[in-house]
Amino acid sequence: MSARVFFINKFGGISLQDVERIHQAADLIANKHPNTVVVTSAMEGVTNSLLKLSDFASKDKWRETQELLDNLCNKHRQVAIELSVSRNALDKLEVILEELRSLTVGIHLLHETSRRSQDQVTSIGERLSSILFTEALRHKNIDTICLDAREVLRTDDTYNKAEPDIEVIRTLALEKIQPHLIEGTTVVTEGSIGATES
Repeated sequence: MSARVFFINKFGGISLQDVERIHQAADLIANKHPNTVVVTSAMEGVTNSLLKLSDFASKDKWRETQELLDNLCNKHRQVAIELSVSRNALDKLEVILEELRSLTVGIHLLHETSRRSQDQVTSIGERLSSILFTEALRHKNIDTICLDAREVLRTDDTYNKAEPDIEVIRTLALEKIQPHLIEGTTVVTEGSIGATES
């Protein structure tokens, strides 16, 4: 039996900076083999904005924090509208945006950003873009699922500099990703997010 061949495509922030670029990236995937994993970054500038957000919140710059938080939320909501995402996808986006708001308030109240909370904040951008890109692919009639990378990517608990557990990741990838690829389903996931076993 010949070995199965799967493909991985990574899109950086510039490739996902707006609706036009998202559609262009989705067209690239539509023209490829269906056995594809798509790894998304946050939209261009979003990760830097999230870092600035946590910095503002920790320094008691609440007006600036609120303004930046609102801009980030509105940016992703507008893209969702322009992509005509499903109600289910919109609900998922709102859950993540509310998580971002809660994290920001927590940082503001504590007046500090731990490495763990910074990792949580910066993960938001990729989680949002993976949902948006999944919807873009579905609109092109591509059988697609959005898989939270934390279901597969296991690391140690060294926040900001976590090391991946390759053997565990291999096992989880075979269990959670490969079956979809064998069925011809495109898997969209994030690029820089992991979870510990505990």
